[in-house]
Amino acid sequence: MTGLAHANVLQTRLFLARGLDNLWATPCRHDAACPHRAALRITIDMMRDCVLGPWNMELQKHAMETLNDPAVDTLQAVSDDSVYVSRLDAAIRGLGPAAAAGICVSDDARALLDVLLGAQRRALLAHERDIDHRGTHSLVAARALLTLKDDDAIFSHIDAYVDSSPLLDQTLRAFSVAAEEDEQRADTARRVWPHLVANVIDAHDAGHTPFTRFQGRDYTLAALLPTPAGEMTYLHSESTENPSSGGTRSPGRPQ
Repeated sequence: MTGLAHANVLQTRLFLARGLDNLWATPCRHDAACPHRAALRITIDMMRDCVLGPWNMELQKHAMETLNDPAVDTLQAVSDDSVYVSRLDAAIRGLGPAAAAGICVSDDARALLDVLLGAQRRALLAHERDIDHRGTHSLVAARALLTLKDDDAIFSHIDAYVDSSPLLDQTLRAFSVAAEEDEQRADTARRVWPHLVANVIDAHDAGHTPFTRFQGRDYTLAALLPTPAGEMTYLHSESTENPSSGGTRSPGRPQ
């Protein structure tokens, strides 16, 4: 699995992270050979090469640099515009269930997940143009946060984007989509959504700019009302329902 964690095709890393879900759900062995520890090392390996190095004139691209241990510290020292956000996705996907599982590595997984989510936010905000136009990164983050069931972490994630209407729009829609995939995440989203809406409106009243019009439309304001996922976004859906059944209901839809 170590080789898969370094796969050049990033979807392979993402599928590996999802494949670890059943492992996180198994009981701990309470010794150094516990498989959870090996799985955490593999998950960390998925994001080690997430740093853009100097520009290589011969190859006409950035060299990729690798984080040293402990990654939880070294990633925080990377500048915002040097974080290669796509290479955080698989680790974020894997760490959400690990942090929520109540196992031997859960505390370490949660600490690293917080750092990765912070790095993702820093990287997205560092770019003037939208580098998450398909919503892939936003969905990975929303899925992990709803899995944690941590209201403060969800609100902190939303608050980071209150002055970036396009990113806030993308994030709100991602939470709605992540809630469609799984009944537990839907329950969490239904519980926090009224408070989430209130927080965004309060931020607007306090002078932030969550509802700045872009492309001539009030996308972010509309995103406060959860809607089903569109067909042209979110390449890696994880719906646990048969598509013919209509899927899991989004947080704002009737029961």
